[in-house]
Amino acid sequence: MLFPHRFSRGADSTLKPPKTPIPLSLIASSPFSSFLLQQPPVSLPFRLIERYEETMAAKFRPVLAALCLISALLGIADTTPTPTFHVRGRVYCDTCRAGFVHEYTEYLEGAKVRLECKHYGSGEIAHRSEEAVTDGNGNYVIDITDDHQEETCEVVLVESPRDDCKEIPADHGIRARVMLTSNNGISSEWREANPIGFLRDAPLPKCGAMLQRYALFTDDDLY
Repeated sequence: MLFPHRFSRGADSTLKPPKTPIPLSLIASSPFSSFLLQQPPVSLPFRLIERYEETMAAKFRPVLAALCLISALLGIADTTPTPTFHVRGRVYCDTCRAGFVHEYTEYLEGAKVRLECKHYGSGEIAHRSEEAVTDGNGNYVIDITDDHQEETCEVVLVESPRDDCKEIPADHGIRARVMLTSNNGISSEWREANPIGFLRDAPLPKCGAMLQRYALFTDDDLY
């Protein structure tokens, strides 16, 4: 029943309110008080009153359904755990200034890297991790929380431990992009970053023959 009075049918077929109506204070405190306090005229026939009540009740069904759905969604959102990702990769010294890992690559211990996430649209940095330091094999691990689906995340070089191999290349080897979201079909929390490397001041003498085998450079390109 949606109204503050439940009408009864008298012996003379007129509608009379009950002797103990529902307190208006209870109805006024309801979030639907503006609807609940609407009453049809008492002089209407009894069947019209019932039809009016049914119409008003029908109006509430979608509202109540929407409230239930919102409550359920909020409950799910509140219980969803915050994702944590572990990004791992390696840092090397590019002894041949080739721009890729090769047989003369030397992995660096004590190199510093960090993870940066930027907004897709603006390019502004949304997250910057603490610096990570590589171990004896050039490996590092960076932990990061939250989902970064709307951001571009990359591992960047910060500092090299070697004075003869500290140049950060301008066109390659600087960044290793990783996808940090749970909505890409990857169930593991571990994300693999491509190796990134500093450039040696001058390529090793043996690099020329190695690169010629790959048919990439001549000796003139190296010096």
